[in-house]
Amino acid sequence: MSLKEKLKGDVVVHMKDGNKVALTTVRNVLGEIETREKSGKAPIEAR
Repeated sequence: MSLKEKLKGDVVVHMKDGNKVALTTVRNVLGEIETREKSGKAPIEAR
């Protein structure tokens, strides 16, 4: 499972839990990853 897939799963969990701070944080991280990928930089993968 890639980092991006894990974060997308976390979005669902935090939405169900109603944890707005964690949800916002995870969405911001996902947005930054997608922005970097679209700009042509190498995707960020967890090791």
